[in-house]
Formats: sequence, C-alpha cells, structure tokens
Amino acid sequence: MDINTTINTFLDTKMTQLIQLYIQERHNNHNELGVLFIFFQVDKVDVRYLPLSHEELSSELRDDIITKNNNRNSNMFIMVMNHMNSEVNLIVRDLDN
Repeated sequence: MDINTTINTFLDTKMTQLIQLYIQERHNNHNELGVLFIFFQVDKVDVRYLPLSHEELSSELRDDIITKNNNRNSNMFIMVMNHMNSEVNLIVRDLDN
C-alpha cells in the first residue's frame, strides 16, 4: 500500500475522531481558530492542534487560513504532512455541512 492510500484510509476511517479532537481543542483554546496538524511518518502518525496565535505557525499559513475561513467560523483546517515525500496539503472542511 502506498503512502497516499495510507493517508486517505487514515483520514476516511478517523475523520469523526479528528473532528471531535478539533472541536475539543478549539474549545480548550477559547474557541480560537487553528489547525490540526497530522504528521505521517514511516511507523507512526502524530496529531497536534495549534491555534492561530501560536508562535510556530508561519504568517503565510495564518493568513491563508484566515482567508479561507467562512463568516460562520465553522471551517475545520487540517494540515496533512507526509514526511515520506515532503508533501504538505491543507484540507478545509465545513463542519456545518
């Protein structure tokens, strides 16, 4: 199974838990918009939430997320980072739909 299939399978099977984690982390961070980072490595997957105010976020990423957010503030942002081939993808999902 190639890494892209592995990533897609992970996202498909774990999306409910990822949404719950995203909502919980936003709540824990005073409802501040943020990004759920998913790091795919050879032997493991790490997940981490960073609010937009976090110093580790680049201003480019912060600006991109603000631009892509909707007026209802219902978008979920997932940054998929594949350390096998250095691919990075931002997924935007509207939690109201």
